Amino acid sequence: MDSPARPQWHITLTSVGFVSPEQLAALADETGWTVTAGIEPHTTEIVLTSALDDLRAAIDEAFTVVGRATAGLDLERTGVRACPWSDPCEPPGGAARAVPLVAVAEVAEILGVSPARVHLLAERKDFPEPQYELATGKLWPVSDIYHFDKIWDRGPDRPGANA
Repeated sequence: MDSPARPQWHITLTSVGFVSPEQLAALADETGWTVTAGIEPHTTEIVLTSALDDLRAAIDEAFTVVGRATAGLDLERTGVRACPWSDPCEPPGGAARAVPLVAVAEVAEILGVSPARVHLLAERKDFPEPQYELATGKLWPVSDIYHFDKIWDRGPDRPGANA
C-alpha cells in the first residue's frame, strides 16, 4: 500500500478582486485551503500545499487548481509565493493575518457618502457590525464595508445606485 505523498511546498497565490466574507468561507470549506482577505482592500490570498518535488510543477498545479476553484469569481492574479514545507516562513495552515480596518472617514469615502450618513447607516440592521468600538470611534473590517457597498440598495436616482 502506497503511503500518501508528503507535502513539499506551501504556495500562496495573491489576487485582486472582490470576494465576500461568505465566498472566502465557502472556498475554504470546499477546498480545505487557507483563504484570507489580504492586507490591502480587495486582495485575497489562497494558501495551499503541494506534494510535488519540482517547484515549477507545484506552482503550475496551484494555478490550475485555484483557477478551477475560483471560476466565476472576479479575481486577477497578482503574485505567487512559494516556501518549502519545512521552512518556518509558512507554517502549516498559514500564518495569522491582520484584518484591515476602516473608520468612519474611510467608510464614507468607500460608500461615497458623508461621515454623518455613515453614522445613520451604522444604525441599520443590514450594516456590518464594527469589529471594535474605541473612544475615537468604530472600526470595521474593510471587506465588510465593500460587501455592504455591493449589496446596498441605494434606491433609484441616488448617487452610486446599484444597477
